[in-house]
This record gives sequence, C-alpha cells and structure tokens, in this order.
Amino acid sequence: MASGLHAQTGRSRQPAAPQLANSPFAAIRSVIAAVGPNGLVDVGVDGDGLTLPMGPNGAEYSTPNRYRLSVKSNWPGMYGYRPVQVKIRAENPAASDHELEFRFVGGDWNLRYNSITARTKFMLRQGEQEASTTLLVPQFQSWYRCSWQLNVDGTRDDDLTLISFDANDLVANRGNNGNDVAAAGVLLSSSQQLAAIENLSQTHSNATVALEMLKPEEMPTDWLAYTSLNVVFVPAAQLQTLIDDHPQQATALLRWVSMGGNLWLVSAGSRWQEVTNVEQLLAAREGRDRPQPNEASPASNESSLPVRWKFAQLDGRALDPDQGALLLTDYEIAEVPVAETPVNPANPAAAAAAAAQAMIQPMIDPKLPKDSAEWFAVRGWGLGTIVAFRRNLHGRSEMDNQEATRVFSQSLLAPRQLWGGRFGSTPDDGNVEFNDWLIPGVGLAPVGSFQILITLFVLAIGPLTYWLLRRAGKLPMLIAIVPAAAFLATCGLFAYGILADGLGARVRGRSVTLLDQHTGASASWGRYSYYAGIAPRSGLSVPVDQAMFPILPNWSPVFGFGGRRSANDREIVWYDRQELTRGWIASRTPTQFHALAARKSSKQLQLRPTSAGMRATNKLEVPIMGIAIHDYDGKFYWCEPLAPDEVRVVQPLEQTEVASRVRRLFTENLPELPAGDDGRQPGSYMGYAISDSIMEARLAAINSPQVAGWGPGRYIAFTERAIELDPGLEEVSEERSFHVVEGSW
Repeated sequence: MASGLHAQTGRSRQPAAPQLANSPFAAIRSVIAAVGPNGLVDVGVDGDGLTLPMGPNGAEYSTPNRYRLSVKSNWPGMYGYRPVQVKIRAENPAASDHELEFRFVGGDWNLRYNSITARTKFMLRQGEQEASTTLLVPQFQSWYRCSWQLNVDGTRDDDLTLISFDANDLVANRGNNGNDVAAAGVLLSSSQQLAAIENLSQTHSNATVALEMLKPEEMPTDWLAYTSLNVVFVPAAQLQTLIDDHPQQATALLRWVSMGGNLWLVSAGSRWQEVTNVEQLLAAREGRDRPQPNEASPASNESSLPVRWKFAQLDGRALDPDQGALLLTDYEIAEVPVAETPVNPANPAAAAAAAAQAMIQPMIDPKLPKDSAEWFAVRGWGLGTIVAFRRNLHGRSEMDNQEATRVFSQSLLAPRQLWGGRFGSTPDDGNVEFNDWLIPGVGLAPVGSFQILITLFVLAIGPLTYWLLRRAGKLPMLIAIVPAAAFLATCGLFAYGILADGLGARVRGRSVTLLDQHTGASASWGRYSYYAGIAPRSGLSVPVDQAMFPILPNWSPVFGFGGRRSANDREIVWYDRQELTRGWIASRTPTQFHALAARKSSKQLQLRPTSAGMRATNKLEVPIMGIAIHDYDGKFYWCEPLAPDEVRVVQPLEQTEVASRVRRLFTENLPELPAGDDGRQPGSYMGYAISDSIMEARLAAINSPQVAGWGPGRYIAFTERAIELDPGLEEVSEERSFHVVEGSW
C-alpha cells in the first residue's frame, strides 16, 4: 500500500539502533510491545507493517528457522474481507521446500469470544529467500485485540508468533466504526485527494473518512478485498491506463462494482468529454459497439451523454432504493403515475417501519435543480454504480461545495455510500426483518402437539390412573407413577420437537443474478436461511470467490436478550475453497447469510427465434419455474417450466400478460413473518432493513409496475436454485426458495 500506518498506541518507542542499510525490509520507525508465547516482546513498526523478531539493534531472524516475518493490514473499512499481507524472508536461501501456515485472529478484548480466525498455507520454495501471501480475513465487528501464529512444516515458530496485541497497532484506527466512509483513491492528484475527503466528510457529517491512496499495482486482484470499501475514486482520464496496464486489478475492481460497489470518476470534463472515452472502454468489456459522442447537445442535456448514462433525480423518491435501482437499469419505463408500493400485509414489522418512515419527510431543498446535470452523471454496472463528476467533487466556492453536498444527499448516491445502506444490515447488529425468510414450519415450538400431549397426560395421570390403582388396591403407587409419567411426557415432547425438525440441515434461498451471456460475466447476490437439527461437523464450504456475511436476528443473545452472551467464535480456512469450519452454523438455531459472487460463467439460456416461435434451451443447469423473454423485435414470450437441457418452443404473448405472470411469482414468494410473529421484539430498535438492500431493490425494479419491458435481448428466469451461488452444504435440497436470473443474450 502506498500509505503506511498513521497512528500508534502510547506504548511505541524508537528503536535503539537503525535498521541495517542492506535489509530488504523497510526501515524500522518505532517499536511497540505485544504478548508472545513466552511473555512480552518487541514488535517493529515499518513500511511493511509489523515485523518480528526484534533485537537490540533492530529486526533479526527467528532462532529455530532463521526467518523474519512482516504483517500489514492498513486497509480501511470495518465490514468486509480485510486483506492481511504476510511476508517471510529467510536469512539464507531455502535448502528445500517448506510449508508455511499463517493463522490470524481478530476480535474482542477476549479473543475467545466474538472473534474470527483465518488461516492459509503457502510455500517457501527451495533456493528462494522470500515468500508472501495475502490472507483475506472477514471482519464483522470492531477489532480490539489480534493475534497471529506462524507454523513452519507443522511446528509453531514462537519467535514469529504473537498471542495478543492491540488491533490499532495493525489497522491504525481504520476499521472500528461502521458509520465511517471507507474509500480508496487510485492515481488521484493532491487536489483530487483533498476534494474527495472534504466532500465525503460533508456528506456524512458524523463520520470519519478513511481514504487509502493506492498505486495501480498495489490494488487487490481479488474482488473480495474491496468488500470493506464504500467508494473507489479514479480520475476519468486514467481509467484506460488502469484497464490497459493493470488488467487483473481492473477486473477485480469492476467485479466489486457489479456487486453493489461505487466507482467514482472525477474530472470528467465540463462537457463530459471523458465520459465518452469511459463508455467506450466499458462497451468493449461488454462486447458492444463503441458509442460516438454527441457534441452538438448542451452539457445539461441527457442526450449529450453516451447511451446508458443518465442524470440522477434530486427529489424525495431518489432516496428510495427501488427507484434508484430502476434508474440504473436499461428497462423501458412507462410514463405513468406510480402509486406507493404496497406494504406486505403479512409483515407487520415492515408496515410499522413504513409508517414510521412516512412520518419523517426527507430534507429536500426545493431550490436545487431537478437532476444532477450540473454535478454528475450515473451509469449502472451490474448491481453497482459508476459515477462521473464534471469536476473534482469540488465547487468553485464554499457555497458551491455546500450545494454539492445537498445534491449528493438527495440523490441515489446517499443510501449507497454506507455498507449498511447497501446490504440492508450490518454483521454485528440485529435486523428487524430476520424472521421474514425462515424455513417454513422449522424451529417453531410444537404448540399443537403440546396441547394434545398435556391433555392426554392430565386425563391419564388423573382420573384414569386413580381409578385403575384404586380398583387394584394400590393407590399409594400414585407417589411414584405421577413423577415418572411427567418425566416420560416431557421426554416425549422434547423428542418430538427434535424429530419433527429433522436432524439434517435445511436451506431456503432468495437471490438475484445478472448474467451477460455475451461476455460470461455474472453477478449474484443472495440471502440464505439455514436450520440444522445437528450442525454439520465440517461447517459450510463455499467457493473462494463467494463472500458470506452474517445476518443477525434482533432477538440475538449478542444484544443481551435472554440474559446471556453469545460466544460467536468463527473460523475460516482458505484452501481450494473457503472452509467455514467453526461458528458459522449452530444446531437448532435459525441462521442467515448474505452470499455474493462475481465471476465468469458458462451457463446460459439459449434463445433462438424460429418461424414456429421462440426456441428456448435450458443450459442454466437448474430447473426453471418460468421465463419472461423480451426479444430484439420487441416481442414478449413466457415459458414454464423448463428442466435442465430441455428444449421448448413458445408463442408470443402480450407484455401485460407476461408482466402479470411475473408479478404472480413475486407475490407468491414475498418474504413474510411466520404465523404468530408480529415482528416486534421487547427492547429492540429500528435499524437497517433487508428490504432496502441492493438485492431487494433490484428484485423490486424487475417487478415494478413502471416497467414496460426489460430491454431487447433480455430475459427474466425464475429458478429453483441459484445458478452461481453455493449454500455451502452437500446434498441439500432447498425449500421454498426464490431465485431470479436477469440475463442478456
């Protein structure tokens, strides 16, 4: 990373002697104290992060293996997969291959509770002197203490192991506030850096802006490493340099954007000159013809922008995630008045939230223009946004800056700038809508069975037993029979509750996938609900490019309900897959996760117009419940169902009929609370709601009554399983799932 650690604890001191000039590691700037396996140890602080071991004259090599270790992670953000950079240097070239295992723990003051453990293996090859790796550590909460351990060929190197140290010594106060704005800047000038920090600070007055400046080669090549960021800044004129010279970094960045991220391009020109160049780059990645600039149109006219670029509306509806998602699509929008979205009557919690929101009118400045033409233009990229700013986010005066701040606050950019706004939840806070996507009939108290059993128990242990014992002349045996019968009845009820839910794991999923069949690019966002009678011994196993973020209920014991504290200790092991081995799923406990994946996909729905109708071949590898098709001639088709590899020819239908069938499927699969749950919890409070997440906003846009068509060459498929998401359990069938694929062909 270009910038190093910016703050250290009060325990730091200067080293007794400077680092040796010929050291391949950066010079030691200060020394901090930490706890090692054998007591307090000194840890060096340098440009490589934290370095072990330290001696009187600076960095040394470990006694058993003659290695030196540096660990660095000054990446901003609190929630997401934090990249931890690990570097090993041997005193001499390795005589043979050595297997290195690095284990990192971050969490609460007591690392045995509410912590995350991540570990991976890498090799120091024969003849080599250095080895490095980047370990992605999911961060779901504030970190106060951390530890790490290095094993060499299966044996711990105590000189390179820390049992406990202050997390601020590693992350430099850049990962302990979920309301802070985490951003990264690439190729920004000094004035652009200042403008970015100032603008984000004004937009979020109660938040701190953490801006990490990066060189292009320092950018992560794994999209998961961007998940803790809110915004990435790049000068519009430098995007081509980034894409041409650093294709791996550019691909990872754009995959993150497709998963709801925000790429902000500054200095796009007073007449949007750079936007045309940007769109030509993006069109090439999408396999489309490159657009030509419209130089005759004024800059304030949307026709001056390339296709797919728009000016954002600056009214109250712009803050609605559903309307923001609709603006970022290329759907055909009908110019008709739109009624308020009806609240699901089966979800009183959502109704209460909507009523409370209606009482709080947004602070709309009537003096502002109706759109963002003076400041910025937006374009959808998958589920995320690419924003082009005419200037450096700055105005020409302080008054202009304040006006720009109000513009951002009234546009679709506002709810997307914070992690919780995009996800509709945070990993360390309860969600008011957790219960609306449970597995039906699972995990509920067997009330009916209890009523029947207790009635039979009362009748049997009372009149019947008394009559039988009195007739037999053994009435004193009531003293033994009554407690024995009560014990057996209790055991029977308990056994029934366990067996009724089953001993295996059950899953319910809900997702949306955007699939570009021209390029194979896919972006999937899902919500999975789990219930296991007995938790799988090996936990969950998902692909290495799939992110998993917990959704907590607002009745979680983490927040003090029930008078107990949850020991939420999770472990992730990185091998060929992400092995979520411990703490991710518990027995007889409803558990939910966001699941996100961005990757290349070979799956597709093959569509070919014929004289007999539209020929559809299912190559999505999952059963399809229904497909809405919008062809290049403006015709609409509906097909249902379609098994994997099945071929069917369908006839055109009216758009209204197709839209009606789409709405029917959405209505039948609305998230709703189980019977008897009114959505209220004692001591709970209003927080983020999953119904406001980017995933739900996209689903609402697909089903919007404003949509007159999804665009030529697009289809909407409803499938029984997600095509690119893995729930992490083998041989498990999903129940009452709802998965939507929006594809282009």
